[in-house]
Amino acid sequence: MSAFLPLWLATSSIALIVWDKALPVINIDRHSAYLIGRDSETADIVLDHPGVWTQHAVIQFCRTMKYINHEDVEFIRPYIIDFGTYNGTYVNRESVRPWRRRELNENDKLQFGNCIREFVLRCEKPPDDEDEEVVCKKKRRMEAKEESL
Repeated sequence: MSAFLPLWLATSSIALIVWDKALPVINIDRHSAYLIGRDSETADIVLDHPGVWTQHAVIQFCRTMKYINHEDVEFIRPYIIDFGTYNGTYVNRESVRPWRRRELNENDKLQFGNCIREFVLRCEKPPDDEDEEVVCKKKRRMEAKEESL
């Protein structure tokens, strides 16, 4: 199963880890979007580097459906969008097409412009690294419990 949980379980912890000198982990599990850029007044994640635009890119969480065990399960997935920047945004060293959503996966390495700092997307996995069948069973139990209330 993907490390990103179904909508009804809600993610516990998603973070950007900086492979740099003891910089803090940036938790990105509180809002639906995070603006990345050089402008400290507008950006949620500020990168003070001349190769990064004032508003460079956004990490956005979007709902998506997946068909698992004969039923649709709703997931929240992270995406990145580059704002048409000259120096670009990169996922695993591949350029992100400007103004297009690109889905992110756990352990993807993100770079912005020609900034050498690399960010790694990390997500806390479900307990016991559950597979999709177990997740679907939990969903059915939760729905049955809600109906009985």
